[in-house]
Amino acid sequence: PSWFDNVNWLSSDSCCSYAGVTCDSWITANVVELDLTFNSLDGTLPTQFGDLTSLTSGGLAQYYGLLDGNPSLQGTLPSQIGRLTNFKKFMNMEGSAFSGKIPTQLGNLVQLTEQLAIQFEAEGDEGRPIPSQLGQLSMNTGIVYLAFNKLTGSVPSEIGQLTNAKNHIYFQNNGLSGIIPTQLGNLMKLSTSRQLNLGYNSLTFTIPTELGKLPTASLNLVHNKLCSGVPTELAAFDSEYIFNGNNLEEECPEFPTPLPSLSPTSTLVPTFAPTRCGPGSFEDYDSDGTGRGCTPCPPGKFSGEKSAPMCTVCGAGKVAVQWGSTSCDLCASGRYNDD
Repeated sequence: PSWFDNVNWLSSDSCCSYAGVTCDSWITANVVELDLTFNSLDGTLPTQFGDLTSLTSGGLAQYYGLLDGNPSLQGTLPSQIGRLTNFKKFMNMEGSAFSGKIPTQLGNLVQLTEQLAIQFEAEGDEGRPIPSQLGQLSMNTGIVYLAFNKLTGSVPSEIGQLTNAKNHIYFQNNGLSGIIPTQLGNLMKLSTSRQLNLGYNSLTFTIPTELGKLPTASLNLVHNKLCSGVPTELAAFDSEYIFNGNNLEEECPEFPTPLPSLSPTSTLVPTFAPTRCGPGSFEDYDSDGTGRGCTPCPPGKFSGEKSAPMCTVCGAGKVAVQWGSTSCDLCASGRYNDD
């Protein structure tokens, strides 16, 4: 291949002799490390990439590794990448030109503790949401870098499950919308200056008070559509640096009405009250009537009005392909939905 460093690739020699490949031994020849950074790779990533099930690392560098810096590497990320369940560090694929969606199967990499970074170039034909499955990752010290990726939809509440994360979680400069999940306040181990960066998106409604539990220098919400001021719980945060470019001087259009109190022994189903949820979402409640916040409508359902108690299933011949849909579209030519 016409790579910068292609020693022994496509030869009859053991794969353990290939440039950028490290094996556990020459006898078993299980590939445990792969570092093809800045190597002028082109074409697409084959589905057989998922066959490297012994792979644990993308190299030794903290900010570069695996497939970084290959701008001619394109096409979709194969779902088979979810078979790399032994992978632990440096899943780096920045500087590429991937298209399509982020595979939900990345959530299978539950041992990944250091760095998930992907670069998409083209816009997704059907949107590019953040998979909720990423909340299953360990991420003890690493970075989740999905900035500048034309992401769409809402921020999954499951990201709040990355409670061991100490480094950056970068979702800035995308097309994210909806409310900020209160569960992000669980990311209390983020180091000072190691940010949860949601800046330059289209996030709406109020700033959750739960974010006040984060270190004061670990948050960036600039240039969104947040309203109704900064909660007192975040008074110690640098307002200009963290909240600049929002609509904080304006009141949010709607606030939730409290639910009636229920006794611990009550078997009554609570009445849904008007909520803060906008189109494309609904107010979610526990069985005891405790509100869990706004939840985006899943694919296949929609909500076209504010304060909806539930999402509506798309009818036959129509489809909603992304989270948070406010309406259903007609099925594309050659496709159908008979639900």
